[in-house]
Amino acid sequence: MEDRDTHLWHSAAYHRFFEGYQETETVDEHGRRRLRRVYMGSVWRQAVTPKMYILIRVAYAVLFALAVAALVTAGIRETGATPFYEVVTELATVCLLAWTGYVLLVNYLFIPKEMTVHDYRASHGSLCKASLFLTAAFAADVLTALLGALLAGTDPLRALLFLAGALCGGAMAWYERRVPYEEKNGKDADESAGIVIENDEP
Repeated sequence: MEDRDTHLWHSAAYHRFFEGYQETETVDEHGRRRLRRVYMGSVWRQAVTPKMYILIRVAYAVLFALAVAALVTAGIRETGATPFYEVVTELATVCLLAWTGYVLLVNYLFIPKEMTVHDYRASHGSLCKASLFLTAAFAADVLTALLGALLAGTDPLRALLFLAGALCGGAMAWYERRVPYEEKNGKDADESAGIVIENDEP
């Protein structure tokens, strides 16, 4: 049986996903090949107590739920006379809220405590971006809701609801940027994250 490092060309997305992995190709006596990836890169984790680790996730889930409630309530108070510019900004907010929810539920809440480089970027990095864009979208909703109240007589309470959503998104963006993370070198991280991926090749 033969082991050898692989030097095949892959896309940029492939390299981003498997950054920090060492790939070894194994060929058995029958000529079957198996690609084995072992994570040897840096390991990231939140430098907080177990209690704070849970509280951060509970707080983000609550803030996200409040942002959803604010948007839904504002939508209920919408009338047929709502100007098109309000509709456009609200649709943008819906898309960004869905993105934030995906990042929070899929990439953040249930990510392993010991994170690879990809995990770290997908959780911390993506949540920082998504929550910031969400805050900006809600802020645009506030402005268009006030404009609609002045020019078209729409419900001014909608602006307050959008402001509440902006505060929720802003709180997530502000705090996540202040959560301490620590990085351990792969050689000092107890065999890194202990991640081994094996795939049979045709």
